[in-house]
Amino acid sequence: MSSNTTFWIKIVLSDDQPAGPCFHQERDPKHKIAWRQALVSNDGRMTMLLNGLETLLEQNGATEMVPFVAGKSLSVADLAIWRAVGWLSSGVIDGIPSTYVQQFPKLWALHCAVDPSPEASVFEGVVKGRLGEQ
Repeated sequence: MSSNTTFWIKIVLSDDQPAGPCFHQERDPKHKIAWRQALVSNDGRMTMLLNGLETLLEQNGATEMVPFVAGKSLSVADLAIWRAVGWLSSGVIDGIPSTYVQQFPKLWALHCAVDPSPEASVFEGVVKGRLGEQ
């Protein structure tokens, strides 16, 4: 998954999204939570997208021992997926349970493998630097 994909996932779920036919802008907290719950329902759009990533991991031979998306070593694609899964499972998005992504075992395995890596720390530092965070 490219950084563009991560960007668009964040846009779809963010509070400050532009209005338009491809976006959902909801200010009422109850409606926002209901909309997000629909995204992560069994037939929701987010579930469909994550099922697609799960299938991609399977097709590319990801295993518990080597959970990466594009080969036997960590790539920028793995870091992008790790970042998105971490955000989706952080518990900070109202309406999306922190355990939601765990139903996708290959995505979750990738996240758990990348999370303690030094590359993830470097990647997180670069992202925070670009966002002006400390």
